[in-house]
Amino acid sequence: MLGVVFAAASIVGSTGDVWGFLFSLAAITSTNLGLGVPLGVSLGLVGAAAAVFGDSDSDSDSDADTDGRELRTMLRYASMALALGLFGLVIGAIFATAVLLLLGSQSVVSLVAATVLNEFGLAIAALWFVTSTDRGLSYFDVRVPDPRELKYAVGGVVAIFGLLVVLSTVSNALGLPSSQNSIVQVASGNPYGLLVLVPLSWLVIGPGEELLYRNVVQKYLYGGFSRTGAVLVACVVFTLMHVPAYYTPNSLAMLNTLLSLFFLSLILGVAYERTNNVVVTILIHGTFDAVQFAALFLTLKP
Repeated sequence: MLGVVFAAASIVGSTGDVWGFLFSLAAITSTNLGLGVPLGVSLGLVGAAAAVFGDSDSDSDSDADTDGRELRTMLRYASMALALGLFGLVIGAIFATAVLLLLGSQSVVSLVAATVLNEFGLAIAALWFVTSTDRGLSYFDVRVPDPRELKYAVGGVVAIFGLLVVLSTVSNALGLPSSQNSIVQVASGNPYGLLVLVPLSWLVIGPGEELLYRNVVQKYLYGGFSRTGAVLVACVVFTLMHVPAYYTPNSLAMLNTLLSLFFLSLILGVAYERTNNVVVTILIHGTFDAVQFAALFLTLKP
């Protein structure tokens, strides 16, 4: 209920701003996604912030000093980037939930279909952004990688698995708990769906997430932040959007997992920033997920 109240506040404050509406939708929907009031309140609060900072016209008449204007600009860009991430999350969640209700949450077919449709929702959000803002399809940095970019792809794969080993070692040494992706819970009953997810990592999962979080969110943030700042904020958005997938009542376990995800996503952000080619990060991301799914299958198979 509190999430709905704050969502309503964002609608009132937005004066027609579409970003305020998207946050409101996310806040209301989140109360039905198993995360309850805390996330609903949080999204509603950020919705109000998006409504306030989303009015770019007021910046031109402001008498604030340069630092104040720069801070306001960064907050506006960050709020809109988060709103876009939430929009993709909600659309994907609606599609995935519909499949799970029709096919059942323990079905291998539903696992694959829900995963595909969830990523489809992210792609819809990315496409909506470029069309609604008149940026056009040319905004997508999709091209065959040249030799230099392929080096970044290979180096990124090596780096992301190397970092995973380091983070896992540190976490185990400190005795920190971690949370599992919801896919693991479903796959534990019938792991053969994981074999289908291996190729889909390159064909669907990588493209969906990288088009939205790197090619759209990170690239959009270049307008309000330095390149380094844009990479960091985009990684924060990317990490926050994985809260539903890794949600657990054990706050320490979820925090540990999300921090690891943030550091791993930095490699994707840097690779995109250096190459301006989303195919490079799709290859890195897809390979990382494919290996993870294959390893999980070998662990869970009868």
